[in-house]
Amino acid sequence: MVTYVVGEGGEGGAGEGQQHQVDHPPMFACREHKSLLRFSARFVDELLSAAQDVMPGNPDEIATAFLREAGPAFRLPEFLIPPKLFLFNPRGLRGAEALPYAVVLVDRKFFGIPARYLTADRFEGCEDCAEELAHRRPPPAAARPAPPSAPSAPPNIELARVVVARAVENREPVGEGPFRADLDRLFLFLELSNTGGPTTLSIRWDGPDGARVRPVTLEVPTARRWRTWATTSRTRAGAWTVVVEGADGRELARRAFVVHPPSAS
Repeated sequence: MVTYVVGEGGEGGAGEGQQHQVDHPPMFACREHKSLLRFSARFVDELLSAAQDVMPGNPDEIATAFLREAGPAFRLPEFLIPPKLFLFNPRGLRGAEALPYAVVLVDRKFFGIPARYLTADRFEGCEDCAEELAHRRPPPAAARPAPPSAPSAPPNIELARVVVARAVENREPVGEGPFRADLDRLFLFLELSNTGGPTTLSIRWDGPDGARVRPVTLEVPTARRWRTWATTSRTRAGAWTVVVEGADGRELARRAFVVHPPSAS
């Protein structure tokens, strides 16, 4: 396994990052220079913010394929199979589009990532590629004319539900408060319609004392009903506001809530 730490560390104040441990087999490499690659800190933040918490549909069947009884698989100190998987699929890929996908560990949690999201901009670690990119010059504008593109309909977003919750299960929010600082994550659940063209939404978490978490981008297709959500692992006690903005920067909704100190043990 390849193990490394990404992020800047710190106490989690405004403008500061967090360190995260990443583990995966040595399966990501630069084809041209044969250098092993690592997830960038920005992609790890994206994973932690946008991944969806799901349970395998048939864990017993998976376990009994390797053991006579399924129960022991869930009691092993090193999990034989992941009892819980965080699925990173912000564009809602389905069927063959979502395959194959990689399973990696971030902060000792399993994340499933369809290969279509594993693009070069989400990795770092090849110094040769970084140097070539730094010295690359864009061609003259006349040498590469932009192909004509068909005009797309403007988005038409209507928000039906905007809910801050402790979890999302079966694509529905669970636990709308109270919130305490010992929670692993908080969720902002959205139910909406978009009768216009595909677009994006930006989710921004503003915490106590002006602390601001890096915005999360959610893809929104044309759909009569679309449910999606964003998360944050920053759960410091204090007054919070989460803001939803359209692709044009216009504010669509905001929710204020309070995170209470952890329960006394």
